[in-house]
Amino acid sequence: MAEANALPTPPVLRFFISYATEDSALAIALSNALNNLLGDVFAEVWLDTQSLRAGFEFSKQIRDQLDRTDILIVVYTSKEKPSHSFTGLEIGYFMGVMARAPEGIVKRRIVSFYLDHPPPTTADIQGISFGISRDTLSLPDESYASLVRNIDIDHPIVSFFGDMEASVSRLRQDSGFGAKKLDTRDRLSCVQQMLIAVFAQLKRSIDDDNTFQKKLVVRTKPGWDLESMELPDNTELMPSGSGVMDIFGQSEAPVIWSQFLRKAPDKFRVFWKDIIEAVITSSMPDRLDIDNSQIIVSDSEQHIYRVILSRSLRYFDESREFHLYFVEALQRKEFGHRLTTRAVRGLEMCCRFRFMFLEDESEFSSSNISLIPPHKLPQTARDMLRELNLLNRSAVAIGMNEPHIWRTLVPLALLQETTEKYADRETEVRQSATEIVRKKQADLADKERLANAIRKMEDVVRPLNTEFIRCLAEKLHKIEQLAERPAGA
Repeated sequence: MAEANALPTPPVLRFFISYATEDSALAIALSNALNNLLGDVFAEVWLDTQSLRAGFEFSKQIRDQLDRTDILIVVYTSKEKPSHSFTGLEIGYFMGVMARAPEGIVKRRIVSFYLDHPPPTTADIQGISFGISRDTLSLPDESYASLVRNIDIDHPIVSFFGDMEASVSRLRQDSGFGAKKLDTRDRLSCVQQMLIAVFAQLKRSIDDDNTFQKKLVVRTKPGWDLESMELPDNTELMPSGSGVMDIFGQSEAPVIWSQFLRKAPDKFRVFWKDIIEAVITSSMPDRLDIDNSQIIVSDSEQHIYRVILSRSLRYFDESREFHLYFVEALQRKEFGHRLTTRAVRGLEMCCRFRFMFLEDESEFSSSNISLIPPHKLPQTARDMLRELNLLNRSAVAIGMNEPHIWRTLVPLALLQETTEKYADRETEVRQSATEIVRKKQADLADKERLANAIRKMEDVVRPLNTEFIRCLAEKLHKIEQLAERPAGA
């Protein structure tokens, strides 16, 4: 008896609103307007943020809802959403529904509400513009409200809402409830309130977003051996901002680390690699002192950039992402004679090397390395590599990395002998130190190997370093004598 007396379920006109997350406020304003105008008995507006049920697979819920949808509304402000493509879950799936069952409560259709232009997938389907342009957004709130108060029943949104009201009225009639009285004033008021809400939201959106600093996003895959201190070959480099890849003489396009290094010029490849890796690895959990002191010289050698790590992210799959900014450094203007400047810079570099390796009190001297406990050796080796890299980078940054520059300061024979003997010794020191860094623990053999490599370098370089300092000091002394000579002497 109860079943016989049960009232039949009334037919419902169902709307589904599809939108990008950034446009949720616009979708809500449209949903509220439809609900206020049509009621909730013979019309249903489905919005995922309000209608998805917890505990159920969301994609199945969306498909089930689309199977019952009559009007798919797409809110579009040029912010892309995967489901706005032909193969996407919402538009693509609903097009399939329309092909299988073109008639629902009414003839099924897709209606796009857009700002400048409809989404590409519905470009050949008549849509409805919000009528809010960039010029309109420059108006004060009150001016726009006055403008909206002048819209009439011929406005496209008012006409669409009128069609929907008529459809709901027919459903009421067919169900025996009688036609709903249609009030044009209510419809106009509803559309006006919606447009004012949309306008207010768009006024708070970003008008222009420029990144003036050069930014590089570095992404590593899961499984990176952090102790290696080197980026894996498949690390992704993604340029962002204003011409960051111009620094390296490469095109503004994503590139993997191995390709980036292959394209780098020989004289900068090692320096760029060391600098980027040093900044990134300084952010690892056991190295909390972020190294934002690194300096890069551009491919053109006309600019110097400070490399700053602004953000480090770790994902649950153990992949990582690093945001690097390249900020052009202020280069101090040179004063005085170029020869004087070069002699002083050369003397500074030679003394710096001497303080690092050739004086007994240095922590990197072979005698001190021999006394370091093995558990402290990896950090010491890491610091040593960093200082060697800084020495090389300083040479590039101040223009002292070219042999012809040194040729004006020291005898050719001394320069040739140093070039021949130093490179192999430094390579051996680097290899020994790198091997220690890569190991989780160092032993006595590692320590002895590094100490021997440094000792060989010291034995070869000590007399050469002394001769360099003597020649540079004499050069400065001669320059001073020339400066003191009376004019015409």
